[in-house]
Amino acid sequence: MISRRLRLPAVFGAAVFAGLLFAGGAVAATPDAGPPYPAPVAGQRVYDYAGIFSAGTITSAEQMIRSIEERTGAQVAVYTQVKPQSDDLDKANADAAALMDQWGVGRRGFDDGLVILFDMQDNLRHGQVSLYAGSGYRAAFLSDSERQSIFDDKMKPLLADGDMDGGLLAALREVDANATPDHAAALERGRQINAVLVVLALLLGLILAFGAVLSWFRHGRDPVYLDDPSIYIPAPPAGLTPAMATLLLDDRTSDRTTSAALVGLAAGGSIAFRASKPHKGDDADDVTAGIDYLRNAPGLQPPEKNLLSAVARYAHKDDGSIAHGRLYHLLPAFSTLRADLEKASVAMGWMAGEPGRVVARWRFRGSVELTIAVSAIFMLLLFPVSALFALAAGLAAAGVVTLALAPSMPARTRQGAMLFAMLSAYKRTLSATMARSRSLEAVVAARPVPWLTTPDLTVAWAVAFGLNRELQAVLEGSLSGLAADDPEAAATRPSSWQPTWWLPPAGGGGHSAASAGSGSAAGLFSAGAMPNPGSIIAALGSITSASAPYSGGSGSSSSGSSFSSGSFGGGSSFGGGGAGGGF
Repeated sequence: MISRRLRLPAVFGAAVFAGLLFAGGAVAATPDAGPPYPAPVAGQRVYDYAGIFSAGTITSAEQMIRSIEERTGAQVAVYTQVKPQSDDLDKANADAAALMDQWGVGRRGFDDGLVILFDMQDNLRHGQVSLYAGSGYRAAFLSDSERQSIFDDKMKPLLADGDMDGGLLAALREVDANATPDHAAALERGRQINAVLVVLALLLGLILAFGAVLSWFRHGRDPVYLDDPSIYIPAPPAGLTPAMATLLLDDRTSDRTTSAALVGLAAGGSIAFRASKPHKGDDADDVTAGIDYLRNAPGLQPPEKNLLSAVARYAHKDDGSIAHGRLYHLLPAFSTLRADLEKASVAMGWMAGEPGRVVARWRFRGSVELTIAVSAIFMLLLFPVSALFALAAGLAAAGVVTLALAPSMPARTRQGAMLFAMLSAYKRTLSATMARSRSLEAVVAARPVPWLTTPDLTVAWAVAFGLNRELQAVLEGSLSGLAADDPEAAATRPSSWQPTWWLPPAGGGGHSAASAGSGSAAGLFSAGAMPNPGSIIAALGSITSASAPYSGGSGSSSSGSSFSSGSFGGGSSFGGGGAGGGF
């Protein structure tokens, strides 16, 4: 009898415990605290792995959640776990967001899911609660502040007294009362409006990008002009200076433009370049140069004339010379030269618009597009709607296309295209002639370009054409050939022609401006007795690169179907927000 009395209560208790487990939807083995979480069970919405709810509460909660979902389509999941390390709201919100992403709580595209997650301490008396809502749910049903009020006013007093059942049911009653068809309809309207805005945002980006491409196609391309010998002319038209040639060849001005202008002034006898002595320990070939003002030159075009005036103005302040270390004073004059050349190219009918202004205008437009795209990304953090993401993506793509096309927007006119073809042909011809010549005199004698009648002009136009290497090779070839024929003469007579506009360092020996063709000592192109033509090319580049001295002063979502098949609908935590706290 005693054994039967003991055995019956034990059997009854086991049956009751099994019933509670079945009613609560629990599994035989409690999973580890997530994330990651175990796979959801079809049709189940309450997962009490911490074992803090009664069977009746779980049944009531399942019924309320089913009613909410059938009435509005919004999905709610309740999950409890023992996780002492999640001891603040941020950690609990992160756990809830991970659950929403893994299970796809809420409908895909609506993101109308709500996760009520309990991270319990080991004593099952205290913990953290997160009421985490997807972006659609927090926009159409309960905002972050409203859910926080539910926790503070309804849940927390009960949870603090140890009434877990009452805390959960109080929250679900508020959620159920708020889940009205009107809110569901508002979410549907918002989704439709957002879809339209997505299309408009992408269309805007496409229109802007296509507009940039169309503008280049219609206005940025040069007229077709065949490059053939019939375009050769015996002399350049008025205004086609070496500096202007760089603009027509490249569609823009550059440092080569300034170099060509300066060498052109030197070839005309207006200025000279004075080499600077290398500092002790420097490579003897690392030569820099300053500028000496010699005289005015009549008949100069306005861009070069203004540049020469600036050189004269600053040179007169320092005994007619501008040392290399003070060339930064000419930087405004270099900028003015480029601007004047662009204006002149438009006035002469060679360019459709000033290249600098055209490029700046398109770069500004592309920068504005990218700026708005970045602003949309920041707004996306506050208002997580896909329309803002589409706007950011569309404008970013348009901005990249616009900025990429900006340098190609300047266009030559038909007459400018003709000159471009002419200059391109002369560049090839001059390059080929220099490749087979041993001296600049031989290049001039071959007359590859009709108006290059002196070595000085040849140097100026070679710089304009960007033939620096070829120019250096001609000089080196001439000198090396002479040295092989007569080494003694090579030491005293490097070449029958020397640039009168290249002066040795002040106070040093060497070739003077008036002694072309006479003896030369160290310092013509380098510090050694044998001249190094590469130094003059490098020194000319150092002039245009002068600088002023420094002074201090979404988460992914799981796929799934609707509630009718029992699983969640594929919602995401992207743009979601959490509420809740500890108890």
